Amino acid sequence: MQIGRLLPLIAVLAFLAYLPVLSFPFISDSYVEIPLSIGYGSWHGLTALFANPEFHFRLSYIFANAWISKLFGFTPRPFYIASIVFHILCVCLVWGTGAWRKIGWKASTWAAGFFAVYEGHREAVMWLAGWPEMFLVLFGGGCFLCWVLWLQGGRRWLYALACLLFVAALFSKESACVFALLLALPLIVERALRPRGIRGIIPFLIASAAYIAFIATGLRTNPRFQDGAFMLSANMPCNLLNSFGHMLFVWGLLALAFLLIVRARDTWRMAAISLAWMLIALAPYGFLNSMNHVPSRQTYVASIGLAWLVGIAMAKLEERFSVRPAIGVACIVVVVNIGILWTKKRRQYMERAQPTELLIQAVPKARGEIHLSCFPYSPVIAGAAVEYAHGKIVLDGPPERIEKPHCLSFSYKDAFGNVHQTTVHTAI
Repeated sequence: MQIGRLLPLIAVLAFLAYLPVLSFPFISDSYVEIPLSIGYGSWHGLTALFANPEFHFRLSYIFANAWISKLFGFTPRPFYIASIVFHILCVCLVWGTGAWRKIGWKASTWAAGFFAVYEGHREAVMWLAGWPEMFLVLFGGGCFLCWVLWLQGGRRWLYALACLLFVAALFSKESACVFALLLALPLIVERALRPRGIRGIIPFLIASAAYIAFIATGLRTNPRFQDGAFMLSANMPCNLLNSFGHMLFVWGLLALAFLLIVRARDTWRMAAISLAWMLIALAPYGFLNSMNHVPSRQTYVASIGLAWLVGIAMAKLEERFSVRPAIGVACIVVVVNIGILWTKKRRQYMERAQPTELLIQAVPKARGEIHLSCFPYSPVIAGAAVEYAHGKIVLDGPPERIEKPHCLSFSYKDAFGNVHQTTVHTAI
């Protein structure tokens, strides 16, 4: 009962950790993707949505944007409030994995607390375009939880619900297919679950294989696979191991070191499963070509494995040395992660918003069009941001010459005919 009472406290920690986002403006892609969602996000727009190869597997993201816009308008704060709410729901789901007997409620409570404040997956919460990652956890993680409950003797409706949530995950992001492999992890740990589980997992594996085959047929038409960000020729093993190392540092390494030092042999199998979860969840992003490690938003699903690892270590610390040392360590984890989110990461995301914010601030001062010479994002984003502020923009050159990293330059005439030139070296 006491463990259950800690869930509201963990939810409060999740809210406090990401409180700074409530002051954020829209950042880059949101000026394009939210208006797009308004057009697609209805039952009448489904045909057009499925015809769009870039977004037809982002159904949950599109509809969430559309519904929030219709209820509250195209304004930032309701979207960021929703972002925190989605994160809190994901935290509750991580806590719910304590229903898996091999994890237990004590470890899952510590895991949920870590997941609530962990800054390593911040982009999924702090950047609205990262929402598909949270929907993967809500639907894919919900599928995993129902699956485990069914394996442990639950009724058939749990299996049916797991299937429905798996389909919802598939329409949240392309990487959802990895959940078919993640569902196999309980079968590896517990032999007693295998007879029922081997039969039950077959539909998930077949659906994932068909899903991957369908995605493969659209590689040439989907812009997400044509911009060079993801390539089959990327150094997948190195990218995966590099991303895995980034995630383990520093909390995962400390948790592993502690479990080895105290020789907690009873936890080593679940620690290995936690590491396996991380690797499987990161695997689809190993083909990333633009970076040598996975961006923070794409570690959100993998962070469940990291949270389990930390939760297992914290539960063992409490068991061996009493609750006070565990609370002391937890306070350090909370302060460090929230401190990073409130200072360094808040500053970085405000810097991301600077290019569009400067353009928007120029609109009421400009008489006529704003002339854009260079911009760190796609000029389409610049046009959408200026249109959001009811202004007009003109490109001083072809789009490929306008898009330049770390460069923002535009000019406009004021009401008196004076020309104002703004040139900024951006952090982007």
